[in-house]
Amino acid sequence: MADITENAWHIQIHFLLVILLVLPCMASPISAGSYTLGIFGNANMDDTIDEQDIEYVRGIIGGIKEETELADANCDGKIDERDITQIRQMMNGDDMEVAFLDSDNKAVSVKKPVKRLIVLGTSHAEVLRSLNCNKKIVGVSTYVTDKQDFHPEMMDLPTVGSGWTPDYEAIIGLDPDIILQYSGWTPEMEDNLKDTGIAVARIGLKMDNYTSEIARLGYVLDAEDSAKEVIDFHDGCMKTIRDRVGNLSEDKKPKVFLEWSLDYQTDPNSSLHQLCKMAGGLNIAADIPGKNPTVDAEWIMTKDPDIIVKYPFRKTADHGYTTNNSSEMETLRENIISRPGFANITAVKEGGVFVMGQEIVSGPRALVAVAYMAKWFHPDLFKDLDPKAIHQEYLTRFQGLDYDLDKQGVFVYPPLEER
Repeated sequence: MADITENAWHIQIHFLLVILLVLPCMASPISAGSYTLGIFGNANMDDTIDEQDIEYVRGIIGGIKEETELADANCDGKIDERDITQIRQMMNGDDMEVAFLDSDNKAVSVKKPVKRLIVLGTSHAEVLRSLNCNKKIVGVSTYVTDKQDFHPEMMDLPTVGSGWTPDYEAIIGLDPDIILQYSGWTPEMEDNLKDTGIAVARIGLKMDNYTSEIARLGYVLDAEDSAKEVIDFHDGCMKTIRDRVGNLSEDKKPKVFLEWSLDYQTDPNSSLHQLCKMAGGLNIAADIPGKNPTVDAEWIMTKDPDIIVKYPFRKTADHGYTTNNSSEMETLRENIISRPGFANITAVKEGGVFVMGQEIVSGPRALVAVAYMAKWFHPDLFKDLDPKAIHQEYLTRFQGLDYDLDKQGVFVYPPLEER
């Protein structure tokens, strides 16, 4: 009995410590109206569909309100009483066809309730799990099944090719209501699935529109309560970071060089650049034209960055949830530090060289990357922010994964506890 009591006590203490570490996120309530719910019928462009939308449509019909992008609830090209009827049915939760805007600002129509989905991106599978909708998935791309450590419950689902080369015959055979794909991938997909009754939604899940995309997916999939929980957690953490770096003058922000897997390669248009800005950093390569430009050592030395962040793929340096070996991440860092002439760069002299693996940089977990960057860039501002605790809560609470990050996993180097 004494052992049981002691174990229970330790569990309670561990839980309380996690709560304290993520308290900066929890202590930041999100005000309504921080995003627009991208569902046709949301005539007044706020974050919900309600009686105010009906009144707004009446105002448009009466000539006292301006037309909005989402006022045409039934997408018939006219705003009239039938839109009011549609909105009323939506408010009642009727089974019906609804339309929403995807990441490409394309109108997508699907019949509710949605029961069968195919996901081509790993981020899509991850988000559906956060929304407690993963049981609706009937098919996945090989990109999902390649991540057995993160999507173990999806290993037995039918595969439909890769995200870039989908098997359309397999997709049609699974009879999904909707398929989720990234923006810019397989641009022929809509044409190839025309007249099949399968809706194609481009959902990017990038940090700058993550909240609004979660909200519209929650609405379409009848998972609004789960979506609100995800949004409150995500936006709470981001508000903590945004509020503290938002008023910093440019001279208080560190100069940052972001290097991809290939040495000296950077990208001012990447998601990593956006994360750097959100964390209060200045990307020294922000004004370089072109995609994935390569700079030279002399250019970096002249710019003298305060921080260098290396971003390797898993094939470049082993990292992730199933390893505790950080030696390859450490080697990447040492290779940067030992480059000829780099000893005089501020980032090298002051311990500002970091390696951040792809597992936390793109998709829903990018929040964790922003938290690490904020901690690196502004340690005095974020003494109370614990990126690992945020990561742990996300995995446990929203992904249902049994990973203890104190015991396993490599995502950044050096670890915060070694700084």
